[in-house]
Amino acid sequence: MTKVADTRTVGNFSRAIAALPSCEGGLGVPPIAYLADPCYVAGKLAAARSVDKCDLLSIAVASMVDLTADPIYATESAVHSAIDRFDAVKPGTRSKLTNSKSSGAARRQSSIMQELIGAYKHDLLAGRDNRTRALLRSNAGNPHLFASAHGRNPTLDINNIDFCTTIHRRLRLPLSEPSNGQSGGRGLCDGCNKSNCADEYGDSQLWCNAKKYVTELWHDPMVYKIAELARMNGLQASNGVHAPPANPLSGVQTDLTIRGILPNGGTLYIDVTTATVTCKSQAENGNAAVVDGAAAASAAAAKIRKHRDLILAANPDNRFAAFAVEEGGRIGSDAQALVDVMVRAGSTDPTTWLATKTFCMRALATTTAKGIARIINRPRLRMPRRRPAGAPTRPPTAALLAHLAHIAPPDGTIPPVPPATAGVPFSLLPPSSPSPSSSLSSSSPLSPMLTSRPRPQPRLWHRR
Repeated sequence: MTKVADTRTVGNFSRAIAALPSCEGGLGVPPIAYLADPCYVAGKLAAARSVDKCDLLSIAVASMVDLTADPIYATESAVHSAIDRFDAVKPGTRSKLTNSKSSGAARRQSSIMQELIGAYKHDLLAGRDNRTRALLRSNAGNPHLFASAHGRNPTLDINNIDFCTTIHRRLRLPLSEPSNGQSGGRGLCDGCNKSNCADEYGDSQLWCNAKKYVTELWHDPMVYKIAELARMNGLQASNGVHAPPANPLSGVQTDLTIRGILPNGGTLYIDVTTATVTCKSQAENGNAAVVDGAAAASAAAAKIRKHRDLILAANPDNRFAAFAVEEGGRIGSDAQALVDVMVRAGSTDPTTWLATKTFCMRALATTTAKGIARIINRPRLRMPRRRPAGAPTRPPTAALLAHLAHIAPPDGTIPPVPPATAGVPFSLLPPSSPSPSSSLSSSSPLSPMLTSRPRPQPRLWHRR
């Protein structure tokens, strides 16, 4: 696991997340202890179904065929003990096994694991912060990223840096760079330069003054990828990020238009919206930590309120779809319906729909993973150092500025300006009159500066 995550240490919490299947927000790498009892019970119950058909051996598996009977032999006792351990983790598992129909070993093992994984995940998230819970729910909606084989298609490939960042985010591991920035004080956020915003997992880098980078590195690539998938299925998609507005008088633009889906020549207007589940508005004030897809649903609802009425007013045959995607890769219900429509429009053969949709979902998941990783790994400006504890917080005074410029003593007293002479309106004296010079040097507090380094006096020219 340390080699996969490219880190030296992996805590118990991160290992527990990795043990969850990818459809639950993990990596699908469970330890042997998670699989031992389900495999043993499923295998014994499947074998008991076959042995029960033999009259001479049916007595040896009577309690495994009927789980309500008392075990007699050692194998039966071991099976009942394992089922009791299941029931301790997830109450009600014994009754479900008793009432379930006979099936193969693999199917029964899968059903047992599904019952236990829910309990493991519930115990894992108990007492965790809302950001961790929200991110795990968002990751659970993206089982397609790690199901792609590397090197099969450039659309599904991801480089090592982005892959390591994605693994760190999925396992909730601290990122390699410190949370105090490159040269700032400890705990400062490089987006707002505040000490209560930055975190070691890189959550603040996705939503704190990061709108420009989210648009360039995540939103725009998603728009281009949706247009590419639409053209792959034989549909006409607009070029660029901003499509022509449905109503020229309003000037409100969407990200994409697709033609060839709606009847009567209608145009489908699509606006892509990205949702960050770890921000304060979603994780703490919203429902992203307790409801799957809550962040995508709220983002899609905001887009519908903004665009739908204007698009329908321009042409009743037009439609609007909000393509909402969360940072973990989960997409909204409208986005899933749009993918289904594009897949069905690309072919009339139902046998090709599953493979086409799988490719589309993996392409969208890879695009999201690349965007999130590149936002976090983007080069940032050096943060200013924090002001020392004893430094003044008020603006500098004139005496302090004069002292810094070396034109006044440290006590803040500014020497008086010498008066001008009657013959010369400026403070430049002719070299033939030594008396004013001597009086000036004796009375002025600047005499050490003037006598230590005499300056040549300019020559005064008079008209005749």
